[in-house]
Amino acid sequence: MPRKWGQIIIIDKQLDLVLVITAGNYNQNNLQKSSWDIYLDFIYPALTN
Repeated sequence: MPRKWGQIIIIDKQLDLVLVITAGNYNQNNLQKSSWDIYLDFIYPALTN
């Protein structure tokens, strides 16, 4: 999944969700979590529990 820049748009019909993350990673390779990682680790679990 995306690792650069930080902008993602996720459309999940099952959850009736449209999520937009606009971040300023700007090709920084030393980030511990990408926008996709934040979605998978925090946002998605919070919506499905």
